[in-house]
Amino acid sequence: MTSELITLIKPYMQKWDIPFSSSQESALEIFYREIVRFSGLLGLTHAGPEDLPAKHFLDSLLALPSLWKMGLRTVLDIGSGGGFPALPLAVMMSDCHFTLCERNTKKAGFLLSTSSLMGLKNVNIYAHDFIQVSGCFELCTFRALMKVTAQAAEKVLKKAPMGLAYKGRLEETEKEAQLLTETGLFVRIDMVHDDNIMGQRTLLWFTRDEKQWEQM
Repeated sequence: MTSELITLIKPYMQKWDIPFSSSQESALEIFYREIVRFSGLLGLTHAGPEDLPAKHFLDSLLALPSLWKMGLRTVLDIGSGGGFPALPLAVMMSDCHFTLCERNTKKAGFLLSTSSLMGLKNVNIYAHDFIQVSGCFELCTFRALMKVTAQAAEKVLKKAPMGLAYKGRLEETEKEAQLLTETGLFVRIDMVHDDNIMGQRTLLWFTRDEKQWEQM
């Protein structure tokens, strides 16, 4: 039987030309079940079960077409919280290794157990600040509920040559992009979605090296 999650997200996936297999469907269903089960206890999201498919699962996958083109092998996800966007992306990008950083030990424990239940072999969980994580990454991702400041962007770019912030309204994203540009960073904004269900969703990319756009 097709779950409520898959029923809701499948039309969008088809519209965006994102194919997914039965094993990927199963992994996403497990994630949905676990986050509904533990969200209230651990404070993983503010969304109820009816809002999770659009506001979290679909939102996480909005960057997928661009990420596929980049052929990434290593991604660092900052402040992973309940696992968005990293776990849905890890399901759909099995050739890429994701390192999820979440300082809250209870949330990190949830991420560890849930990624195991999902059968993800391309995920590591660290219950530390992302600055403490060693290694080189090709991209840092995060869902930026707060403004992306120049100081925050500089910290991100110490870990990877490019950062990607999931943002909302275009007008607000443009303001943040302007501030980053004034510090000498190169920025790009993708308007990836706008409807009555998800609202306006934008992607804010930033880097020190303009040549990074060539891989996109």
